[in-house]
Amino acid sequence: MCMVKKIVGYTILGVVVGVFIFVGLGVVQAAQYPDGTLLKSPEHTGVYYIMDGVRRNFPNVAVYHTWFTNFNNVKSISNQEMESIQLGNPMSIKAGTKLLKFPLNPRIYSVEDNEVIRHIPDGYTASVLFGSNWGKNIIELPEIYYLFYTRGDALEKKEPPATSVTPPVTTNTNQSTAQGCYSGTTQCSSSQICLNNTCQDIASFIPTNSVASQKYCLNDQVYKNGVCVKAGANIVFYSQILDKSTFEQAADRAIAAFVKSADLENCRDNIRVHTVYNLCLPEGEVLEPYFVENFSTYKALMLHPCGEFTDGCSSNYGPHGGHAGTDGMTVENVVHEMGHMVGGLWDQYCYYSSNANPNPVNFDTGNCRTPDDEWHTTYCADMPTGTETTDGYGLTTKVTPYQCDGMKNKLGGVGIMGVGEGSNNPAHPGYHFTEQEIKTIKAKLGCSI
Repeated sequence: MCMVKKIVGYTILGVVVGVFIFVGLGVVQAAQYPDGTLLKSPEHTGVYYIMDGVRRNFPNVAVYHTWFTNFNNVKSISNQEMESIQLGNPMSIKAGTKLLKFPLNPRIYSVEDNEVIRHIPDGYTASVLFGSNWGKNIIELPEIYYLFYTRGDALEKKEPPATSVTPPVTTNTNQSTAQGCYSGTTQCSSSQICLNNTCQDIASFIPTNSVASQKYCLNDQVYKNGVCVKAGANIVFYSQILDKSTFEQAADRAIAAFVKSADLENCRDNIRVHTVYNLCLPEGEVLEPYFVENFSTYKALMLHPCGEFTDGCSSNYGPHGGHAGTDGMTVENVVHEMGHMVGGLWDQYCYYSSNANPNPVNFDTGNCRTPDDEWHTTYCADMPTGTETTDGYGLTTKVTPYQCDGMKNKLGGVGIMGVGEGSNNPAHPGYHFTEQEIKTIKAKLGCSI
């Protein structure tokens, strides 16, 4: 292990204390207290801990509580007695209790025995070693305290498990793998979601760095490998009617389904997610500038029953258009919209023959045909050009309309951007983006393809 010798902080703190101090014409002998004694005095801020014959101050209450749960054993002494005890380095965070950060340094450290700190390389490693709530167990200390720790080697980076081509088989004791949750014979727990006929833990697919990104980074950044970097995707979920618990759960379920269906497990930390609960701007105002100003993005999805706005609240999203659900903003609707917003994908239920189309449909294998209804006749006649106007609306050009199902994905279903078997039910064994769509999404996110 590479060690950097710690610097003793007597002169930095501007304090040099001898074994004896002079008071008037007399000499006061240094007070003697056994190691482990907790001391305080009227004029000395904080609590001191006796270790190796010197007194060591706790930087703050948070550090104190990594060692002790209360102040019952703190002994009060006089100022003269306290001054007679040699001053040592400040107390460190107790090893294995909390993580450590300094304001001007984006890195997060674990604290080990002998006051050694080790850099945690990324959020996934932190979640594996310290649990999913690691971001809530960080103590931040002023930069000066960095000098009182010994820096060791960075922790070994943990890699997420490789993505399986076939849907994984769950080992839950309450699930029948023969029929699974798609058939309705198995009920997933509240912390799970039924994806591809299997109860999946939601926590396995949502970003692991959300807390750290929110705490340390700008709104369009994510916390990765100890630093803040530009997010591959920056999305806001907002609501006006749903209760907060239901809203937060709906956002997590949508992100989990999107990540799983696009094979993004290994780069989910490239996604920055914001949530705004009970949003209501006065009528006449525009929602889009609010999202741009507060979250550095116009990409927002309403999680909302029927997409309704409360009376008196603005419903004018702005140039880029809002995404208000017409049937409750179900998971499948949100994932489809995220295909548009994150990957820039086009719908596959229309035949759009254009070089600008990132995920075109093959006319024959995509089951393209003359439209079956008036809606497809109108909608599919306006083909995007891939060019956005200055007011935010995409330019379109008139074409002969054709309605399609969409291309098949690797699981045998129709891709999520199409309309066909498996495309609109996350529980279906064939629910997934197509290979071309996955490559496009990963490219947008800056993920390995």
